[in-house]
Amino acid sequence: MLTALVSLLSEQVVAATLFCKAVGQNGDHLYVITTNRMQTEKKLDSFLTSLNACGLQFNVHKIILQTEEDLGSVTRKLGEICWDEYSRILVDITLGTKIMSIGVYSFFSTYQRTPATTIKLYYQPRGLNQLVDVYNHDEMKIALGTISLHNYLQAYGVTLRSQECNLVNTCQNTKSLFSDAIKSPDRWAKATRLFQELRNAKRPVLHGNRSIALDTESLEEIILGDDAHWGDRYGESDMRLMQKICQNIGFPPEALTKKHIAYLSGGWFEEWIYVRTIEIVPQLDEEQIGLGVIIETGEQVTNELDVALVGTHNSFVCIECKTSLDAGPQHGDILNETIYKQAALRKNFGLNAVSVLAALNTIPPNTAKAKRAADFGIKILDLPVLCDETNFRNAITIIANR
Repeated sequence: MLTALVSLLSEQVVAATLFCKAVGQNGDHLYVITTNRMQTEKKLDSFLTSLNACGLQFNVHKIILQTEEDLGSVTRKLGEICWDEYSRILVDITLGTKIMSIGVYSFFSTYQRTPATTIKLYYQPRGLNQLVDVYNHDEMKIALGTISLHNYLQAYGVTLRSQECNLVNTCQNTKSLFSDAIKSPDRWAKATRLFQELRNAKRPVLHGNRSIALDTESLEEIILGDDAHWGDRYGESDMRLMQKICQNIGFPPEALTKKHIAYLSGGWFEEWIYVRTIEIVPQLDEEQIGLGVIIETGEQVTNELDVALVGTHNSFVCIECKTSLDAGPQHGDILNETIYKQAALRKNFGLNAVSVLAALNTIPPNTAKAKRAADFGIKILDLPVLCDETNFRNAITIIANR
């Protein structure tokens, strides 16, 4: 009793992977219909890699079309295969061009099968995470399940280089920092800038497990250099502010590590978004969400994603977290830089990719910045949304259930 799976393949590789996961079993025969262009762009290789990563081992048959708009080529190549040796033929017509889908549908809907052969034609309605029978769409529905973040990236030819496996601080302390930040935004913005200067200092001293002390002598050497003094640019109140923040969250001011400083420079906000998302959407599996995710594309371009997840309906979600969008003219326009980065990332992850910008700033909806973000399809979670528990929970729920 042999089973054949038939899947079209185009840019949206994950849909093909989900089809195979939902209906396939190891040992089945898989016929992949794609084009020369998809093969050249390594979409086919990425698809087969993602199947292996999901633990699926098929007998793979490649049907390569010279052009994606030749209806006759589709039906002719399918006609060269002896389908009667299969007891079940399961076909997904979701992907490919319209001509490719029509060709596959036309062939199998009119195929003169033997009585011992069952043919099922399926498609995946966008946003429903279901496999629907073309002829019995009201009754015959198959849940597609979910895919891990690692497997999702693999399907698009993106390598997951690393991600944070452990939180730097406790959930309670991270939530406490958020409360302090929204109660005293000016005070917290100043502290963040100081910690960022320490993180970006020209004299890196935090190698391995080394640590530094938050005192005038150490900071003058690290941030200002030998010819400047702390009092020339900062005051004792700035030092006390940094020390107090460390003490309040359990970091020793006399022994700050590289991880501590990265956390205080903005990493805490990434952890807050990560923790709150898991709390609000408990059905997210730990393999579906990542913090501080480092990825590498096929062009060997490396990017860091603050928070990345695969939604419950298998959409890719990237959340960029900014403690401030007001870094001053010497740092350029952070919002525009973020929008550019998010828009570029979306191109790698298909039509269902969702980009989100979370920021501890107020971005009025009618401003040029908000409109620019909307033009790129980027969802904004600004300070008014973050501070309103109901609105925030609703926003995260909608985002994570994509």
